[in-house]
Amino acid sequence: MMGLRVPCLVAAALLYQTPWLAITIAALSIPLPWMAVLIANDRPAQKRRRMAPITINPERALPAGNREIVDAGTDPDPR
Repeated sequence: MMGLRVPCLVAAALLYQTPWLAITIAALSIPLPWMAVLIANDRPAQKRRRMAPITINPERALPAGNREIVDAGTDPDPR
């Protein structure tokens, strides 16, 4: 549908000698993007999937790191 909009506008430009036909074709091409989005989004909602409970394997878990806090301190040469 989106591919029809540009050819419709080109056809309307080529038919400028018959204004009523050019305006009709141009007016029909205006709602095409909106209709394409409606059709693309028209599907049933996805069902909610249940996740299996997570079990933690302590043998594969990362070791607890040290909690050393590094302080930034003050800059001796502030510029």
